[in-house]
Amino acid sequence: MSETCLFDDEKMAHAVDAAKKAARRAGVAANEATVLYRSRRVVLLFPEIATVARVGSADEACLAADARELSVARRLVLKGAPVVGPSEFMAPKPFIEDGLAVTFWPNVDHKTCDYEDREAVACAALALRRVHQCLTDYPGALPSYWERIERCASSLRGPKPPAALGAEDRTFLLKTYDRLCEALQRFDVRAAPIHGDAHMGNAFFTPAGPLWTDFETACLGPHEWDVAAISHPAAFSGLDPDLYAILSQLRSLCVVVWCAALAHDPKKRAVGEEQLALLKSAAARRGVGAEVGRS
Repeated sequence: MSETCLFDDEKMAHAVDAAKKAARRAGVAANEATVLYRSRRVVLLFPEIATVARVGSADEACLAADARELSVARRLVLKGAPVVGPSEFMAPKPFIEDGLAVTFWPNVDHKTCDYEDREAVACAALALRRVHQCLTDYPGALPSYWERIERCASSLRGPKPPAALGAEDRTFLLKTYDRLCEALQRFDVRAAPIHGDAHMGNAFFTPAGPLWTDFETACLGPHEWDVAAISHPAAFSGLDPDLYAILSQLRSLCVVVWCAALAHDPKKRAVGEEQLALLKSAAARRGVGAEVGRS
């Protein structure tokens, strides 16, 4: 889920041009581009070379995320994990062109499924479990999962909170954040390499089965954080149900903040409103005796 919006109409031509230049540096000709998605990054399809280009800012944080994604995806491909790896002509690090970072990925014939398709969710969860297994011995440095959560809280507290969230909702979210942080203190959280943003939109359903993609948020954290995103704990053994419940709420809170930053997109706005409603419903249940972390 993107956290800020970077690419407006004026910047699209710049992104397309940067991707074409990067492709030429990689030794391939990329001419006609189709825009697949734009938010914090722009995603382009070059049909003639069956390649997808992901273009984003070349600032320090984004470059680190791109390099991490390439490293993690390559490692998982080598381990036989169900993932989409980088294009065969992709360099070890992102290409930098005109102030933008570009990475290339194969165009995988796939469909996406939503959470209403419980069979698809179950299949994606089993594939994610395999990803976790293959990440166990990942040797590279990874950030903590908590960094993204803290950024959400900082956004709510900061001088320029998401305009789509009113003062009352921000107060509610911050109180929820503080309550969940307090509840987490009683857990001995076991950190392991995880996907970091394992929602259904990052699972490509192919004839060979689901493939996970978008590893820029790979991090160290409890498996429960990933499982909270895929919402199918039955596929995973050894989960702490109370920790899972708390992290599910924390993830809902983060989704509200991320979507509020992209509220110009009706789909994002709807998802954010849905997650906010879930949190408020949980708070109402606690008001009649539900335990913290079990709502």
